[in-house]
Amino acid sequence: EAHLSDLRARKSWFFFDDEVVALGAGITTSSNNPHPIETIVENRLLGTPGNTSTPTLRVNGVLQSSATGWSMNQPNVSWVHLRNPMQATYGNADVGYFFPEPVQLRGKRESRSGRWSDINEPFGGNSLIQRTWLTLWLDHGERLTSPGASYAWVTLPGKSQAQTATYAANPDIEILSNTTAVQAVRDKRLGATGLNFWNHSTAPVAGFSSDRRASLTVLHRDGSLHAGLADPTQENSGHITVELPWHAAAVAEKDPEITVLQLTPVIRLRANVHHTRGRGLSVAFDAAHEVALDWAAFPRIYFSDVERADPSLAGPAGDGSGDGLSNFLVHALGLDPRLRHPRPVSTATVDEGGLRLALDFTRASAASDVVLEVQTSENLTDWTPIARSSGGAPFVNLGGARQVSESGSHPTRVTVVDGQAVSSSARRFLRLTATSP
Repeated sequence: EAHLSDLRARKSWFFFDDEVVALGAGITTSSNNPHPIETIVENRLLGTPGNTSTPTLRVNGVLQSSATGWSMNQPNVSWVHLRNPMQATYGNADVGYFFPEPVQLRGKRESRSGRWSDINEPFGGNSLIQRTWLTLWLDHGERLTSPGASYAWVTLPGKSQAQTATYAANPDIEILSNTTAVQAVRDKRLGATGLNFWNHSTAPVAGFSSDRRASLTVLHRDGSLHAGLADPTQENSGHITVELPWHAAAVAEKDPEITVLQLTPVIRLRANVHHTRGRGLSVAFDAAHEVALDWAAFPRIYFSDVERADPSLAGPAGDGSGDGLSNFLVHALGLDPRLRHPRPVSTATVDEGGLRLALDFTRASAASDVVLEVQTSENLTDWTPIARSSGGAPFVNLGGARQVSESGSHPTRVTVVDGQAVSSSARRFLRLTATSP
């Protein structure tokens, strides 16, 4: 909230290895506020007296004028690169800017002057100081009523023009959410995710949820999962409960304020943030594996960016391993699409008050977008469901099964025994179907 103004916004910054992601959402003012609203992308000193080096600015790779008084208002800007030799001594002569969604970017070079006494009369000097500055900004307009404006960009300190162009063509980051409820970014190369939860809510974002306002960071590397949780509001005198879209074998270490409530099918933990005053709390897990809570997450977990561009390899109907199983079916069964599964569903005849057909298979225990049904038929035309699992829930006997049993997790092993004996019919068939709800 801006001081003495009705300007409101949700703003987050996520610092990864060599990039800073800036997100803004819900930028609003009242309907009678006539002032233009801007977001400053860069405001950088370019030169001082005696400095003869010439800074260069490229927009989408095109060199811009270096003359003082230059300005632009350019649409469809995806990336910008600034080289300022004056700052080479400090190791930041180069800086890139990447916009995940192309923007209308404004910019100008201008000479500015002032005296320190203008802002600090008792101690400021009276000498006139003149410098050249570059400003880049986003113009959101006026009277920004709900839902308001938003922005997203990545600052790339130290990256050359070529490195910035390469990054823009294949960025490391993925914006998971940029709303007034949650702002979240994943760095795909690092396996790191940062989230700011602005509301008290359990609505998940990419499998992450928090029941209170919180900041959450997660790093998944070499089979271990490290999570950090904090209450940046410093107003919570109780607990924060979060869920992470991973399952783990064990807790490696944790702060005493954290209680791990469950390790499967997803990790759930509770943090006592009373008197933490915004301090981060941490927990680490061994043998952690990300869970595909829905189809949207499945290709990202198992396939590279290049592979995901090929639907025949990574699409729902694709066959990632060449074993004849569609990727969606592999997702439904909780299996790895990069491995061959010659018999994912096995059939047997069991003696339970007469010989009966049985199906044995696995299911994804946390897939929210899958409906699995075991069906029976006597003619391969008319099928009747006898057991069903929906949204990752356990199988339910619909009345036509003799037995439905489950064991284990990730994936869960399921056995369904037909309620009708083989001898009672000339022909008897069982099948398993997997669909989206």
